[in-house]
Amino acid sequence: MIRYQGDQISRTPIDWSREKHWLSQIIFRLAVLDWLLESTIKNISEKMDFLMSELVNELLTEHADITDALLKIQRVGVHTEQGRKLLLLARENLLSHLEKEDVDLYPVLWKAAESDENLKNMLEKYARDMEHISAKTLAFFEEYGSASVGGNFEKECKALIRMLCKRISNEESVLYQKYNEIMR
Repeated sequence: MIRYQGDQISRTPIDWSREKHWLSQIIFRLAVLDWLLESTIKNISEKMDFLMSELVNELLTEHADITDALLKIQRVGVHTEQGRKLLLLARENLLSHLEKEDVDLYPVLWKAAESDENLKNMLEKYARDMEHISAKTLAFFEEYGSASVGGNFEKECKALIRMLCKRISNEESVLYQKYNEIMR
């Protein structure tokens, strides 16, 4: 590591055992940001072809809020009061988001799927996938929302964020685009 002190420049060896945790955090966050940036650029270019509905704009904003909350929880830790409050807020936001999709988004898609076998198959696949994601997500909130935190929060939080980011990307690039096409 190079250190600057006034006019003096010194080189000291890095103690990797101390820096390993911080480096893994930085690498993980960079990987998530890289993946999100790549997905976002792809989504933006695909979305330039059509106007987004008000509902899709709301859902996209909610996706960003949910992801941000989970990243903040990971940063401050679930063992802190702030982390626990953020966890409860993220849970409420996610449940509200899922309800909005169930009430406003999916009925339109299922109606269109009555005359589109490919869309029907895709929706069935997404529904099966969502059952799995919902079960894992609710289990995560249940385990880490209680007063006594057990398990491996950091590892499970990273896995949850990756899983939700993948689902979010798929929804934004496929389902939301299909919804907008239907609503045109």
